Amino acid sequence: MINFTKVPEFDTDFAHLKTRFSTLDEDFDRLIDVINLRGAKHTPGTFRIAMGANVKTPIYKVKQFRCKCLINKGHKSGFRIIFAHKENPGEIVFIQIYHKDEDSREDQDRIRKYFEPL
Repeated sequence: MINFTKVPEFDTDFAHLKTRFSTLDEDFDRLIDVINLRGAKHTPGTFRIAMGANVKTPIYKVKQFRCKCLINKGHKSGFRIIFAHKENPGEIVFIQIYHKDEDSREDQDRIRKYFEPL
């Protein structure tokens, strides 16, 4: 079983999006179930992000995220979820959730803040 945690900014991002997308809690729980079942590397629509040599922890972006309240969108909802996969303790750390209409890219400064050694 994988342990799931979130950085504090993730909760802020999530709360902001939840006001517009009512099923986000349920949809996010379904993503966690899929990651538990298939593993972080083998979750459909998940891609590794190249962060350079200083960030040793693998960082992934989920591009295919289904949101029930977006009818007829399916996995092309426009959501992006960024997470780190710490393989040794079996932990997933959610870093950022955003809609591609609001942000065009992941917050690389936030990723480095938590996963780049000092």
